[in-house]
Amino acid sequence: RVESARAKGIKPPLKSRIASAPTPATDQRTQEEITDRKAMLRERLAKNNQRRQDNAEAKHSADLKSQAKTFFIAGEQAERRGQLNRALNHFKLCVEYIPQEKKYMIALKRVEALISDQRASGLWSEVEVMLSADDELQRLAAIDLMVEACEISPNQRRLMTLSQETIELDCVDRALPLLIKQHKKEELSLEYMWAIVQCYEALKQIQEAKHYAHLMISLDPSEPRAIRFNKRYH
Repeated sequence: RVESARAKGIKPPLKSRIASAPTPATDQRTQEEITDRKAMLRERLAKNNQRRQDNAEAKHSADLKSQAKTFFIAGEQAERRGQLNRALNHFKLCVEYIPQEKKYMIALKRVEALISDQRASGLWSEVEVMLSADDELQRLAAIDLMVEACEISPNQRRLMTLSQETIELDCVDRALPLLIKQHKKEELSLEYMWAIVQCYEALKQIQEAKHYAHLMISLDPSEPRAIRFNKRYH
């Protein structure tokens, strides 16, 4: 009868309208379902986006590893040919692409050391020419090159020559800091200790000289140079 009344444009009784209207509980359940569905869609979308990002990152990482491997091979080839600057550039790219790979950093440091030593050797060749002139002004000018060479790539021969020249030319303050710095890296080197003793003695700083002489004797009780020094200043 209600449907018949609706067909005729007659409103159904109030009781019938109330019975057929959605209840608040039904509306709440419907809203919760919609909310849950949206949450599921958002979660699925986020997972898909993350999967695409992970795949892109994995591909990028694989590309970087492949490129770094290629640069490393090229760097080794350049190093064997003596093309150190080219090898340096290749190894720098390797480290930039894959910084956690130890062999790339080792190769980079090795070539950097070779380049530094090459440059220092060039400076030292000039030093030897200037020292052979047996001219005091030339020797004084050579000190600057000697210091620069020792700062770039220090070794025992260069530092011992520098210390002796500065003692003779009364400028040991140019050599002493370099000797102390290198001794900290090679603490068991008696040669560096003795050079430091001589420099401090030239500066009339006998207590500091005694300190290094005692260090020498603590490592070698029969060290003749340190024993003679201690006897002089007993």
